[in-house]
Amino acid sequence: MFSSFASHLGASLRRVLITLGIVVVLLLTGISSAQALPYQYNRDELSGSDFSGEDLTGSSFIQTTLKRANFSRSNLQGVSLFSANLQRANLEAADLREAMLDQAQFEKANLVDTNMEGAFTTRTNFKGANLTGANMKGLELNYVNFEKANLTNVNLENVYTYRTNFNQAIVDGADFTGAFLDPRSYDLLCEVASGTNPETGRETRDTLECY
Repeated sequence: MFSSFASHLGASLRRVLITLGIVVVLLLTGISSAQALPYQYNRDELSGSDFSGEDLTGSSFIQTTLKRANFSRSNLQGVSLFSANLQRANLEAADLREAMLDQAQFEKANLVDTNMEGAFTTRTNFKGANLTGANMKGLELNYVNFEKANLTNVNLENVYTYRTNFNQAIVDGADFTGAFLDPRSYDLLCEVASGTNPETGRETRDTLECY
């Protein structure tokens, strides 16, 4: 009986030691369970918050107020910013692949060098935003507002637009190869198109097929 108890105790101690070992390894490698879990900030007031450089993969900011928040160089893959207010926010070099940006407000926000490939962008407001060098390849830009936005050197290959507002937008060096544009947008963009995209080497007017 004593030997059975000792054997059971030894097995329990081994499990404890193994668990402690795993915890130590996680701490030494800088990995924690909290980092692996998405955060929920829905409808919070987070204006001016600093999320720069953070891994926020899969987190939710639905209808959250994020005016002037700092998301520069953050991992925002798969996040939901549905109907969030990011006026004047800093998202420079943020990873927004597969993010939900429908109805989000990015008015006068800094989106320089962001990667938005695969994001959802219906009725997104980029009025006055700086999107220089952003990757928007293949997006469906239905009812999106780019009024007075800076789209310099943006990759807009194969985008689909419907009732998209490009009024007074800057498109120097933007690449529209394969883009579907309604006639009004086409005429408006060809009036101001110039420059060459530094990534693809294509001239903006050629990608728009302006003649």
